[in-house]
Amino acid sequence: MRSLKRALPTTRGREFHLPNNPVYLIRRHSYHLHKNGDRSESTCGHPQPCVMLETEIFLDFKGHFYRGMDVRDLCRRATFDEVIFFFLHKRWPNESELKRKNCYVQNELNRFCERNVLEMGRLLQTSDPLQLIRIALLKFSHQSEQQTETEGEPKSTHDPLFNYLKILAASVKLLLRWGHSELVSPPMNDYADFTSFLIDAYPTEGKEVNFHNKGKEEDDAENLNASRESNESKGQTLTPHPWREERIKLLNAFLVCMCEQGINENTFFVRMLSSVQCHNYFSLCVSASTFYIDAFRNVDLRDSLEGFLRFVVPSVGTIKRGEHNKFHKNREPEGGHLRQGNHLDDEIATHLNVDFFFHKGNSYREKNAILKEHLTEYCNNTCEKNLHCLKHFEQVEEFFLKNQKKHASCYYYPLLTFHLLGVPLPLLPSVFFIMRLLSFMAHRQEQITNNKLVKYAGVYVGVPPRGFHMQPLHRGATSPH
Repeated sequence: MRSLKRALPTTRGREFHLPNNPVYLIRRHSYHLHKNGDRSESTCGHPQPCVMLETEIFLDFKGHFYRGMDVRDLCRRATFDEVIFFFLHKRWPNESELKRKNCYVQNELNRFCERNVLEMGRLLQTSDPLQLIRIALLKFSHQSEQQTETEGEPKSTHDPLFNYLKILAASVKLLLRWGHSELVSPPMNDYADFTSFLIDAYPTEGKEVNFHNKGKEEDDAENLNASRESNESKGQTLTPHPWREERIKLLNAFLVCMCEQGINENTFFVRMLSSVQCHNYFSLCVSASTFYIDAFRNVDLRDSLEGFLRFVVPSVGTIKRGEHNKFHKNREPEGGHLRQGNHLDDEIATHLNVDFFFHKGNSYREKNAILKEHLTEYCNNTCEKNLHCLKHFEQVEEFFLKNQKKHASCYYYPLLTFHLLGVPLPLLPSVFFIMRLLSFMAHRQEQITNNKLVKYAGVYVGVPPRGFHMQPLHRGATSPH
């Protein structure tokens, strides 16, 4: 751990200086009405000050940094569990602290009873893992309020690390339930870290498993459950995947890279809620889970993945059509390729959920570049088939950038990551929420510590101020009274 601290660089010496006064200036605009009714705009002489939110968590300056440490180095040298401790305690854990953390997660895994959550899910007619996690958060929130009313605020609520680990343990246990029979508890190893725990929970028995050929998520879960039960009935154990270490490295890089993106609309809302609702930790987590439930509500990840894999980029379709058909020979679903010209058809755009995976903004360019580096390394160390799949996704990204002027969002390459890792796609929203919850809790803790009001800054663009003047009635007009 000491070598890690020495190896990770900070922003010192990179010509970055913290601002003495975190205030930026916006020029105020005034509007004047001409005699003809047109409105012209001019700039006032004095700018309008707007207070910026102060944060020590994320810095975008010649790279991305978490609390002063380069994200690229963190993806290669640190585990996601170490980053959890680093985000919430502002320092790196030692070996005894990591063992204590793992013991706490293991105890929470043994204590958490998921049957009540599953029963509530059946009543609500939902089996979505993220919806079940939200039900568990509602349960924790209710228990926290009852405990506060009877015993006062417990000491454990002062440490955000153990609260987050409690949610992590409950989420992991609910994720393990996906693809297993509700009558039989899923096999569970001792907790060492989140990435290896999740990879070992969904091994592919030394070969790739395609979770995307079925028509429904329930078919995927039943197929996975049947294969596991057949092995258990024969007394066989699932053999480790030959690329297990490579899969763990890729998943860890994905979690570390995408867990934080600075102060955006979601973290701003979390900070605003923390200013007025800081007593109940889990109620804020319920609000955060709603972000991703709504974000993934109308998105079919399996159909989107199949659409991107069948999408024929014009340059590929005209020059390397034979090679492209050979690549898709064993994975093409019914319906053939999605052939396109330079303009995207509206029906195909809806099928691919283009607005979800591609945006006009370019805020995730650096993060996607980091994730693509690890994807390239993983594909080079595994098989050529994965490398062709990655190159195809890059060609699709280039097509949308040149023809649609859209950039890949934070969900595009994670979709490919889960596909290459063999992790079921229905778990992507839940894993995304778990890693982003770490960012939300760090911003919550920082907001409560700073104790500064969070509010929007607005600029008035209406008509200029004027006195109240009654319009005189025309001659001959009668009063309404």
